[in-house]
Amino acid sequence: MGQRLLLRAAALRQLRVRDHLLRQRRRPGRRGRGRRHQQPHHERRGAAVTRPRAGSARRGFTLIEISVVVLIVALLLTSATVQLDRFLPSTRTEAGGRDLLSHLDLARTHAIAKGLMYEFEFNLDESSYRIITPFDEDGKVARDPELRTDLGRRRLPGGVRFGGIVDTGGELHERGSYRLRFDPQGSAEALSIYLENVAGEAYALTVQISALTGLSKIAEGKLAPVVVTEDEL
Repeated sequence: MGQRLLLRAAALRQLRVRDHLLRQRRRPGRRGRGRRHQQPHHERRGAAVTRPRAGSARRGFTLIEISVVVLIVALLLTSATVQLDRFLPSTRTEAGGRDLLSHLDLARTHAIAKGLMYEFEFNLDESSYRIITPFDEDGKVARDPELRTDLGRRRLPGGVRFGGIVDTGGELHERGSYRLRFDPQGSAEALSIYLENVAGEAYALTVQISALTGLSKIAEGKLAPVVVTEDEL
């Protein structure tokens, strides 16, 4: 009889302990407060199996695939550039005119700064031009005109050409070369320089040079030259 009571008491204590443990598990806020929630062992192991590795998707791109993408982008850019030049031919003519103006002003500025004559040569056949300095290769004033150096030859953009040069007397020059001289004061003869585009006359420009100041300006279209007579000189 006494042993049965002891066994019942032990069983009752086990039930109380088990009930206490169950209550503690249902109250995570009291015990383990501030700790990280741990997943069951079987969930962690399953997650480790199914979770993809970091960066595994990026490893699918090969060098060949990247090269193909770069080639496609390059072809698209080239096609866009060709289309732009085809539909906007005026951009080339304007770029050629601005570059010509800047070099004309450069020759005039050098002539004033050095106090010497500079020449600007137009090659009407090759659609190019250059600035001829008064110095030789040693940096000294050249006594022989054939020894004078230049600042490099420039060419008009593709599709743009010289349509001719009208001098002070009204004579039109369409072939060969023509030289414009800037004196130490920056003065030059009056010129009208025509720039043409192979796309048509609608894209023509005229560069005009003032005789007294040597300054140049650009205008749209093919303007009539301003002819200076001997009486005006």
